[in-house]
Amino acid sequence: MFDIVFKKFKEELEKDYPDYAFYITDDLEAEDFVINSVICEINGIIVKNAKEYSAILNFYIIKPKVQDDLGNFILQALDIQKKIQDLDENRRIFFSEKMSLQFGELKSVEAKETLRICLITGTFDTSFPIKYAIDNMKEYSPAKNIYLSKRSDE
Repeated sequence: MFDIVFKKFKEELEKDYPDYAFYITDDLEAEDFVINSVICEINGIIVKNAKEYSAILNFYIIKPKVQDDLGNFILQALDIQKKIQDLDENRRIFFSEKMSLQFGELKSVEAKETLRICLITGTFDTSFPIKYAIDNMKEYSPAKNIYLSKRSDE
């Protein structure tokens, strides 16, 4: 389901920042910190009822450290945060009212390089019915698409 939600974000990221790759994971490990990437970590899901739940998401923006480039990195992080915030323009289906940004550095042992890291954290409330997401996932399975696209009048 999250890959469907973030399809628009991934397209905008590729358009505005073609050097960044986007990944979604539920178990972030050290080797997941890929240079020039935005990683969405699904930290948890809180189910309120059958129609409403919240997803706790962490986004990591990772870029090589360049001297005197912190200001530019902060501006990029704020722009990427705005793209995440604007996923749902109506702020009804998938929206986080407050997001926090933290900045830091990470030393790469293999490449002997210092990386800039920005952690964006938010709790995204949604009224997207879970049953609809599950039904939709089954409906769009590749085998069924092939079957449905075959014309019956042939």
